[in-house]
Amino acid sequence: GIGGLAFIAAGTLLFYLSFTSKTQTIFGPIFNFFTIGVHELGHPIFRTVFMGNHFMMIIGGTAMEIIVPVFAYIYFLRRGEHIQSDFCLILLGIAFKSIGFYTGYNLEANLWLLNADETTKPDWEYMHQWFGTADYDYIMRNGFYLLGAFCITLALYLLGRHIYNWAKHDKLYDNEN
Repeated sequence: GIGGLAFIAAGTLLFYLSFTSKTQTIFGPIFNFFTIGVHELGHPIFRTVFMGNHFMMIIGGTAMEIIVPVFAYIYFLRRGEHIQSDFCLILLGIAFKSIGFYTGYNLEANLWLLNADETTKPDWEYMHQWFGTADYDYIMRNGFYLLGAFCITLALYLLGRHIYNWAKHDKLYDNEN
C-alpha cells in the first residue's frame, strides 16, 4: 500500500544520501568486504572462460558483482526461501553501491585498488573508454548509487514483510501467544 511505497521512497533517499555523503560511515568498509572478493574472482573466471580476452576479463569483475547476487536471489526465490532471497537483494544493492563508487573513480582523490602498482588503471577507466561514458562518470556513479539504495530499501521492506508473515504463521509462535 501507500505505507510501503512511502517506506521504500524514504529509505531509498536515506541510503542514497548516505552513499553520496562526504563523511564515511561504518557501512562503507563493510559493503566493500562483501563485493571485493566476488569482483576480483570475476577477472580470472572471465579471462579463463573467454580464453584470455582482455575486454571480457576487465568486465568480468563488475559482471560478477551483479551476477552472483542475482543468481542467488533467483535460486532462493524459486525454492520459496523468501528471507534468504531478501538478503541476496541486499547484496545486489551493495554491489551497485560498489560499482557506483568505482564508476566515478576519477572523482576520488585517493582510490585504493587491490593488487595494484602505479601503472595499474582501474577497470572503469577502460570501460569508460570502450563505452564512451567518460564524460558521464558523475551521472553513472549516482545512478548506480540510486539503484543500490533502492535495492537495499526494497529488500529491507520485503524482509520485514516476510519475517512478519513467517512469524504470523509459525505454530510455535501461535502457541506462545
